[in-house]
Amino acid sequence: MDDTKKFEFTKNYVMRRIVDESILVPVSPSLKRRDTLVVLNPVAANFLEKIKSGKTTCDVFQELLAEFDVEPQILEDDLKQFVQSMMEAEVIREHARVD
Repeated sequence: MDDTKKFEFTKNYVMRRIVDESILVPVSPSLKRRDTLVVLNPVAANFLEKIKSGKTTCDVFQELLAEFDVEPQILEDDLKQFVQSMMEAEVIREHARVD
């Protein structure tokens, strides 16, 4: 994955860990689907934690490859789809670059 993009959380959701699960909880009244919790699998939760720390998607991709038993192409495809769905749900947005 050759992507130096960075993402940040919007103020629409908070991520909470309950027992062994990570959950996105909608907190913004302006959301269309504010009555829906999102339960994350371990890879998705790990990805979001890593981007919260300011890492690029490329860095996160490399770390996830080392942490999980997954083929690189499958992980890349899954991450692209996940990022797109999280952006559409207004969970994350691309970090504004200041040059």
